[in-house]
Amino acid sequence: MASISRSPEDPARGDSQRPGVTLADFAMRYTAIRTGLVAYYRRRHAWDPEMLADEVLFRVLRQLLRNAQIRETLEQYCTGIAKHVMQEAWRRLPTDALSESWPSHDKNVLDRLDETERQILLRFCMDSIPQEEATVWKRYHDGTESRVALAAELGISDNALRIKVHRAQKAMIVIGQRVLGNKGLK
Repeated sequence: MASISRSPEDPARGDSQRPGVTLADFAMRYTAIRTGLVAYYRRRHAWDPEMLADEVLFRVLRQLLRNAQIRETLEQYCTGIAKHVMQEAWRRLPTDALSESWPSHDKNVLDRLDETERQILLRFCMDSIPQEEATVWKRYHDGTESRVALAAELGISDNALRIKVHRAQKAMIVIGQRVLGNKGLK
């Protein structure tokens, strides 16, 4: 977890050897860090990687403008903030997350469906995969419980939970694409 301190240096930690991150450092490395953040979010299949990267950079800039002393390197600090922003984005995820992230060459297929049809498609896809996988996927995206608690309940790591949810979602997408293709909704 990234940490900040308002004191200029903490001699007990030996921070006097490392100068703090400045606005000039941030400005010089802005483009490279933004590119890395966008790639980070794309690897995690975020809904809007550019927006999330901008949110991280805005938070870092706000801390620097408050003269907060960043103890880590700028990249480490941004990565810590990026993890928090991703968790916040997951909590805001709508129930119909499957339709929002549908990887299709013809995005108009889902645009032609109304909300009720999308929910029916989602329910069908969830019913077509093993019940345990569908339940975990729904609880993960529900946002009413902690994902850490869900992983602990299942006896797996946070990363294993994300992989489990991702695989369930991929299976539902394949099923949904077959259904939409068979209905001729192209």
